[in-house]
Amino acid sequence: MRLRENNPLIPTTAVYSLTQIEETAYQNYVKTGEYLLRKHNDVTHPANLLDEVLNEFSKALEIRPDSADLQGRMARVWVKKGHYPKAETYAKKALKNNPNQPEAHYVLGYIAYKRDGLEESLKHLHQAVCHGGLKTSSYRFCLAYVYNALSEKSAGLSSLKRLSQVAYYIATGLPFMGLETERLSLSNLFKIIPSAIKAYQQEKGHDLDGALKELLKTHEAFPGLPAIQNMIGALYHNKGLREESSYWYRKAIHRNPLNEEGYLQLGRILEESGVYDVALEMYQKLLSLKPNNPEVHCSMGNVLYMSERFEEAIHYYRSAFQLSDDKPWKALLAQSMSKIYQDQFLNPEAAQGALQLAIELDPGDVVHYIHLGILHFETGDYLSAEKLYESALKIESSHPQLYSSLGYLKWMNDDIDEALRLYEKSVELDPFYDVPYNNMGVIYLDTLGNIPKAITLFEEAISLNENYALAHYNLGRAHSFLNNKLEAASAFRKTQRINDVTNELDNSELEDRIFKLFESQ
Repeated sequence: MRLRENNPLIPTTAVYSLTQIEETAYQNYVKTGEYLLRKHNDVTHPANLLDEVLNEFSKALEIRPDSADLQGRMARVWVKKGHYPKAETYAKKALKNNPNQPEAHYVLGYIAYKRDGLEESLKHLHQAVCHGGLKTSSYRFCLAYVYNALSEKSAGLSSLKRLSQVAYYIATGLPFMGLETERLSLSNLFKIIPSAIKAYQQEKGHDLDGALKELLKTHEAFPGLPAIQNMIGALYHNKGLREESSYWYRKAIHRNPLNEEGYLQLGRILEESGVYDVALEMYQKLLSLKPNNPEVHCSMGNVLYMSERFEEAIHYYRSAFQLSDDKPWKALLAQSMSKIYQDQFLNPEAAQGALQLAIELDPGDVVHYIHLGILHFETGDYLSAEKLYESALKIESSHPQLYSSLGYLKWMNDDIDEALRLYEKSVELDPFYDVPYNNMGVIYLDTLGNIPKAITLFEEAISLNENYALAHYNLGRAHSFLNNKLEAASAFRKTQRINDVTNELDNSELEDRIFKLFESQ
């Protein structure tokens, strides 16, 4: 705590000596913090030193708590750590003490850009450039990104004008390519780019081992470059080595906590591995960096759905839906929400509403019609389902599942000839589609009494899908009608083995059928 200089109990010499000590300590803390920050930003230094930097700057702030420049530096470091609320707090304090503090304006502009507040971002970034003196390259780089983002939302002359501004900022303000998180000289850049290009070409030529060797060599020379670590992680993922891939993405994230690609890919790997709680942490961190990105909200929804946290999953799917402008993608989101409404909330009205919305958003995708038709069928509204499928066939007349689904409805309405015609049309369009073969087999078995024809159709379905439990079950029924007990028992046993995994049928009924085959012997 600094003593008052007008305290009569302390000699003036003591006051001078104490403030000199404070000043020396302040300068040392700042110098040490700046040194550590330079080391952190050096791509040949692999360690993350941001916590040490913050520690030194914090000690300096204890001596000069109203230093706008130091508060701006603190804000910049908190941005590098990916903690935007802390960064905003320090930036606002800095501007309160000095409305022209460039680092604080840059931090607020950068955060606004990441949150899609482009106009607010421009306001702060222009202030950063205006008051930044010679150190404005990163400010101009961020300005270029903001103008580019604005140009994508603009049209005509305004777009051209904004693109020309982007070119100006790149030409006049980026002597070192404007890299935000790494201090990279042109000489090092010319060493890294050829290696990255070579690795890319090797990867495209399916030489993953060669690409890995090339990138690992680059990493050895520049161990602090998260972009290279991300690329190594991606290659290991392509090789199916999730553990190795996770290791490299974690290294990249540790080196640069703003590594959005690292969080995204690591989250996906963890999701694939079934480690949903940690995948959720990765997506939550990514969401803190990109709060208005609909794909991140969707990823959150997917993991929560897999974790059976359905209410939360719906919340994030709705957020993704509201944030996106991509109508076909929003239609798929509506379809996903429909499944939750139907299967988990047992709310067919909400499920049907979501699918109707999907059709309105993407009327050319007949899959939405198929799913809505299934819901109509399950609620007993066969007429609506039939009309829906007929409408979909007018959109896509060569879709095999539509013919199969419509065939099932005709079968339920006892229009056997039309059902068979539609099923035959379905397999004509897709000879590898197993469902119509099984369904035609049931018609020949139970309605037309042509057991040999039914057996042929069931066997065809099984040849296309060995794990088709219902087809094995129906084949067993057909053989039991012919008193082919061994064949029937074999089919029922296969059904049981598959059903242990799929749970499509009642295993007790299967046991009863097998028992009855041999009870008279």
